[in-house]
Amino acid sequence: MSSLGGKNGERPSLVNLDILVVLMTSLTSLLDLIHVMRTCRAAYSAGVPVLLSGHPILISKPKQLASFCSFMLADGATRCRHLRHLEFMNMKEVKDPATVEAFLEVLKNSHNLANLTLQHSDAFLKTDERVTLAFSALKSVKQLTIRDVTTTSTTMLDEMQSQVANATISFKNSNGAESDPISLLKRFCPSLETLSLWLPDITSDDLESQNIYPNMKTLHLTNWLFIEIEPLIHAFPNLRNLSVSMQGFTDAGLEEPEDESRQINEDAQSRRQWESLDHVRGDVVNIYLLALKCDIGVLDLEVNWEAEGEQIEAILADAHPTRFNFRFSDPYEGVLEGSNLQRTLEPASEAVTHLYVAVSDVEDHEQAIDAVFEPLEACTNLVLLAVSLRAYGQTHSESDIKYVQELDFKEMAQRAVDLVPSLEHIVFEFSSRGPGRSYWKVQKDDEDDEDSFTLQELPDEVGCKLVEPDWN
Repeated sequence: MSSLGGKNGERPSLVNLDILVVLMTSLTSLLDLIHVMRTCRAAYSAGVPVLLSGHPILISKPKQLASFCSFMLADGATRCRHLRHLEFMNMKEVKDPATVEAFLEVLKNSHNLANLTLQHSDAFLKTDERVTLAFSALKSVKQLTIRDVTTTSTTMLDEMQSQVANATISFKNSNGAESDPISLLKRFCPSLETLSLWLPDITSDDLESQNIYPNMKTLHLTNWLFIEIEPLIHAFPNLRNLSVSMQGFTDAGLEEPEDESRQINEDAQSRRQWESLDHVRGDVVNIYLLALKCDIGVLDLEVNWEAEGEQIEAILADAHPTRFNFRFSDPYEGVLEGSNLQRTLEPASEAVTHLYVAVSDVEDHEQAIDAVFEPLEACTNLVLLAVSLRAYGQTHSESDIKYVQELDFKEMAQRAVDLVPSLEHIVFEFSSRGPGRSYWKVQKDDEDDEDSFTLQELPDEVGCKLVEPDWN
């Protein structure tokens, strides 16, 4: 290794080029990196690989693409090996043949491109069939995003050589293109581990000939129709994490009445179930319709409609979660009321060891606190309790604000331990008290005497490890 020499009268750099590259990798801000690159030729040379390997390159116009290609090919295409993350957004057709040829050369030499996004860029893919073929020929892509799938991108996926591990696919405007991801992504059966889907059309026809993804661990579903669970269990038998979000979903999205739709999934799970599913997140209605019949480690439930307590009871009776995240966007729909909440949580009271309760738009903190604490006594194996109460704008009165400001978190922690002697840690987060959380450790003074304990407040850097990543 040698120090950089000066050119055209510039003073030689006193820093070795390789060392300068290492130093510049510590610049997390793209703007800071560009400012440093502009200081001298040495910094520019050192910054190029850092720029291409550490920051996404976003292209949305043909002129941008032309400039990008000129930059990438300036040193005989040697810069291409540093390219890691390339995004196209709303990209139109490229009419300049020279730009197309230059881009094909860039892709040909981008052997380490790991992250590729094509967002609303079908016109660009149709510029020249060689563009689609060049994307398909890439062998290094591990993370792929396509919004939205079209017949052109379907052709690309059918021929893709990369072993993609993480894919995000939207079918919102598929316009007749293949919209069953289990069939569409068959090239990635051996490699796919994480999949996010927007408005897919997953069919249960001919399950025995369906593709199987043995390494799929995480599935995120966003849909507006009822989802049949059987094709998912069959295609992703080793799934561990499932999240379901239904955009604009109402009963109109059901071909059958709610109970009959749930029954379809219950019947399916008499034939096959997930054995390793550990973490499930979604709103009450749609998790209820999934009718999961397997024990779950973490259940993250969002109460954001007029959900019935009976639905939550049914979910808990089926899932038996040990860690339960209960999120309320509206605390006054009837579920978050003392006796109702106690009855709702009863099916999980013995199994749950970690309980997280988050309530938004709180108007009456005293009522909300009483409602959360009332069912605790039945949770005999609880070791961690986390309570978050958030109030926004002018939704609560001056008397309520005063009540919150005067709350003694230590007394609240004491109250919780009196109800549940098994508790080891307690977390409080009240937005009316300002940002931050209050963390408490229950130190047993005498193991034989459950009433003998000391409460120790923990610093943030220690306490935050108690709840992340389960609670955020």
